[in-house]
Formats: sequence, structure tokens, C-alpha cells
Amino acid sequence: GIIRVWDAESFQFEKALEGHSQGVLTLGLSGVTKLISGCADGSIRIWDTTTWQCENIIDAGDDCHVYSVACFEDKMFSTSGDGKILVWSMDTWECDRELQGHGIWGETEEATIHQI
Repeated sequence: GIIRVWDAESFQFEKALEGHSQGVLTLGLSGVTKLISGCADGSIRIWDTTTWQCENIIDAGDDCHVYSVACFEDKMFSTSGDGKILVWSMDTWECDRELQGHGIWGETEEATIHQI
């Protein structure tokens, strides 16, 4: 899985970010200095957008595809095919909480998050 970086004004190719072993399924931003990528191999990579270097690699567990990542304040949220939402501290990149209730693909369940 390669992420290709393009200049937003000139539309010129700038850099290829390599490291994921399978396809990149999702990208997210934390401010203007962090690009977060989720992969089919179950990994999440944190990239510094000033240097385009990978700063950290997170194992989201159980070889599940990482389908989405989103950031809010000092937390990152990731979802995968096992129906879990993982809540990560962006200070330590450790999983703070695991939210369940969304079910696995094809199942219907209800989930409510009251406070994080």
C-alpha cells in the first residue's frame, strides 16, 4: 500500500509514502502536521506532514482491515470489520477504550456512545 502525495496547487506529484503491506483503505488528518493512514493489514500509520516520515505504527489488532480513522481533540478513533471502534490517545498512541455494539459486516445491532 502506497500513499501518493500531490501538491494541492500545482497538482504535481511530490512523494510516495511506503510501508503498509496491503492496500490503504482510509486517510485522516490531525491538524496540519499529522496524516493518519489505515490499512487492510490491520495497521495504522502516523505520518509527519512536514517531513513525510512515518512517526509511529499502531497494530489495531486481529488482522482486521482498518476502514476509517478520525481525530477529535486528543483522541483518534478507528473502525474495523470486527465491529469495534477503538479510541486511541494521540499523546501515547495507546488504545484507551474499545467500543462494541456495531456488529460485524451483515449483522444489525445498535450502539450508543454517551460520553468519551
